[in-house]
Amino acid sequence: MQQTSDEGASWTPSYTSSYTFYCMDFPSDTVGYVGGDNGTVLKYAGVPTGISENKNVDAISIFPNPATESVQLNNVVAGSKIILTDLSGQIVQEETAQNDNVKMNLDNVSPGIYFVKVVSGEEVSTVKLVVR
Repeated sequence: MQQTSDEGASWTPSYTSSYTFYCMDFPSDTVGYVGGDNGTVLKYAGVPTGISENKNVDAISIFPNPATESVQLNNVVAGSKIILTDLSGQIVQEETAQNDNVKMNLDNVSPGIYFVKVVSGEEVSTVKLVVR
């Protein structure tokens, strides 16, 4: 992670976090920015949290994304565990799929970036979800 306090003119490595951060933006899958106290901006370059999304045709589909009140998951195997985690890996919500199409309620989920992990036996599918 890198940090700037001169509007991006220079970047220095940052490994500590004594700042309060207020917002984040990931304009792509490999670059992210976090804004905080005293004009501090942190830049992340790499795969967010080390989780890559599935790219195969039979992967779980999720919509709408970004979502507000609920999200629809398709191509889910009945009996699969559906786990919603935040960027730090904390479980926010968990449920078991009753069929291959699941509507997940997001009423109690704060706006932000999450991962929806679907676990079916040995198979795990992970999809990034933005909640607004």
